[in-house]
Amino acid sequence: MVKKHKKIGVLQVLDSLGVGGAEQVVLTLMEGIDRKRFHPVVCTLFSRDTNYPEPLAEEIRALGIRVEQLAMTRWRDQNTIKQFLRLLDEEQISIVHGHMLPADFWGCLLAKIFRRKKTVYTKHCILPLPNSAYRIQHSFLNKILADRIVAISEAVKTHLLTRCSSPPQKVIKIYNPIDVNKFHPHVDGFEVRKELGISEKTIIVGNTSRFEDRKGYNYFLYVAQKITEKYPDVQFLAVGYGPEITNIHKHIHKLKLEGKVILSGPRRDIPQILGSIDIFLFPTLWGEGFGIALAEAMASGKAIVASNVGPIPELIEDGISGLLPTPRPWLVETNSLDTDALVDAVDILIRDVALRNQMGKAACERAKTLFNASIFVRQMENVYAELAKK
Repeated sequence: MVKKHKKIGVLQVLDSLGVGGAEQVVLTLMEGIDRKRFHPVVCTLFSRDTNYPEPLAEEIRALGIRVEQLAMTRWRDQNTIKQFLRLLDEEQISIVHGHMLPADFWGCLLAKIFRRKKTVYTKHCILPLPNSAYRIQHSFLNKILADRIVAISEAVKTHLLTRCSSPPQKVIKIYNPIDVNKFHPHVDGFEVRKELGISEKTIIVGNTSRFEDRKGYNYFLYVAQKITEKYPDVQFLAVGYGPEITNIHKHIHKLKLEGKVILSGPRRDIPQILGSIDIFLFPTLWGEGFGIALAEAMASGKAIVASNVGPIPELIEDGISGLLPTPRPWLVETNSLDTDALVDAVDILIRDVALRNQMGKAACERAKTLFNASIFVRQMENVYAELAKK
């Protein structure tokens, strides 16, 4: 049944709605978008794994927004394609907004070819494309399919223009948003510490990014080993989900860090998790487009130690709102970090409470200025309104 409305229908298309940066951005957009002007709908194309949790689907549905979770199995999956096109028709969609390859490619392709809709996609990361098929899709998406391309950082924008040959007139930089009403220094982490059996006086070093090899969790654990040797009472906490979970468990056992490092599965109380943390350690290596977990830690007023790669210096001013000890000089990406430099930086923040507080406050103020969710939503609405006029 076709829904009749005079609003601008905008469909967000993703691979799935698990816990991740791109998914969180879509949730924030759905929470703030002007429902008097826009009719938002969300669709996943690859929700095939029943063992993979997709909690954001229910959170978006709770906002009164339609969410369709499709399960495309191959490029000639006629049933899924028909379901997708039916969704465009039923909801009177004018603009399709894709997130993450291959969902952004397929969403924009089907909308453009079969329904001649306006298309936009957000480039969320700078990951190497695994094969020639993905490279062809990405090139076609950048040069032909997308009417607008959103770069989530200056690093991503530079990558699009220099490495992807994206037409400059299509590319616009819009930083990812943080909801500062959820993430702020006054969120209490007492219940999290109580649940985990950690005293109020214990220093917690934490990370809330996905469990992927590119996130540098091996360095997180190396730092944990050296720091807990010097400070036995310091606790490390990693909250997330992802393909590296088994390897991380093995690494913890190999380094004899049982009890020193707590691993949690995916959680939706990240503001409270961050409220319990004293130092946020973010040793990402490559493929980072923005660092949503890092930005959330900034907004929460955490003292931060991060790697000096990709877009991280756009977020953190080294020595002011955090410490970026390695690599030196800055690199777009890297396969290795100086573990001792990371350890030294964490050690400094453990010993200097005043510096922790000073950097946490500076990080919070910077996050509120750069990553304000209301500003992000208005910028995206302007992109949609501009496309709807053409």
